[in-house]
Amino acid sequence: MIDWKPKKERIDILQNLPHGSLAKIARQKNISKTQVLKVLLGERKDYYEIIKEAEILAAINIWKTRFCKFNSEL
Repeated sequence: MIDWKPKKERIDILQNLPHGSLAKIARQKNISKTQVLKVLLGERKDYYEIIKEAEILAAINIWKTRFCKFNSEL
């Protein structure tokens, strides 16, 4: 049996997720919110590409909350 070592915690992603994102990811992947949280905390292996989905949602949230406040001149 291969020993599995958890990857680095993804606290940076977890802190930037908008409200309700854990439930949204869980519904998309047909798993529980606890499993999503454990993957982002590095306690469980990512079989469902949860980190990829969470990165996308966090990036969108960062863009909306930090950069969309300014009027663009482009």
